[in-house]
Amino acid sequence: MPNRRDFLRLGTAAAALPFVPLAPVVPIARAESPLISFCDFRYPDGLVFAHQSRRLGCSVNGITDDIVPVIDWGLSERWQQGGLMIAGLTRFPAFCCFDRLARDCGRSVLYHADHIYHDNGVVEHKLTAPPPILRSLQAALAAGDHWARSIADCMSRIDRVDTRLEAITVKTTTPYHKSAVGHLESWLIV
Repeated sequence: MPNRRDFLRLGTAAAALPFVPLAPVVPIARAESPLISFCDFRYPDGLVFAHQSRRLGCSVNGITDDIVPVIDWGLSERWQQGGLMIAGLTRFPAFCCFDRLARDCGRSVLYHADHIYHDNGVVEHKLTAPPPILRSLQAALAAGDHWARSIADCMSRIDRVDTRLEAITVKTTTPYHKSAVGHLESWLIV
């Protein structure tokens, strides 16, 4: 388990590199949780997702569109050992790279959603997941809790056994529409 000195040393070394994610990151090889979250901290909804993921006991890592640091920390090796699931709320380039790496390692995307921001503050969520998760997400989103928090909650409960996927679209609002990216993606790879 990394101590504060290891964390600070890693953060200091990472600050000197041009490709480092925006937040200090604990190396993935040392994470103890079976679910590791990657969030783009440049966007307020990514921070909401990160806080909820951490509250649920997940290891949370800041990331931008470049996943090279994650690959360097041994994600492929951890997947080959088995038992590791990763989740994220990122932009498309990061998701695309994780998806390609997952396929190369014999893993697959079990949940995926496009979150499309509209000028009027509405967020359109195009969700693809196993039916029980879709029902749970639809109910959580209708209840009015922040959508990124609801997504993190539901991803932490996804069962690997149910691989039958369905799709729905749900619309919600966000208080962050003026600073939003335009399009984020949430995903879970097992």
